[in-house]
Amino acid sequence: MTSPDIISLSMFCEHARSERGGVASLIGVMPDRINLKAAAPKDKVSDADYKPALPNLAVYTRSRIPLDRELRKGVVIQMLSPSGEEVFSHQFDDEFVANSFDAARSDGKEYLILISQFGLQNFPVIDEGPFTVWVEYGGERFFSGRLHISLSTEDSEG
Repeated sequence: MTSPDIISLSMFCEHARSERGGVASLIGVMPDRINLKAAAPKDKVSDADYKPALPNLAVYTRSRIPLDRELRKGVVIQMLSPSGEEVFSHQFDDEFVANSFDAARSDGKEYLILISQFGLQNFPVIDEGPFTVWVEYGGERFFSGRLHISLSTEDSEG
């Protein structure tokens, strides 16, 4: 019997950190859609010089790969901008993945769990729309998460 396909979930937040015992702390988890002010603060810089940015953006990705799937090389976590440009990419070391597969099988587990987390400071938002995280496993792509960023010209300070 074949297990369900690869399942992956990416959470967008302000900070992600690893704790003892394999626990992760996600701080400031974002909703699926956020709005950023597109105009410059009145007392700071001109609109022409202002670039909307997220002060902190962290992405925590947890992927579950059934061990009855064929072991493949090339496990990649990738985030793309709305225009399709790569924002970041992380490729797991093939030897690490193979050793992790073997260890999980030896422990009698049904799945291999791979975790990736990264953080960006002053992340410039040039494109408006969905920023999407994909997990690639041996050439197959699996959706992992999406953060839709809109730019607003309205003053949100009321």
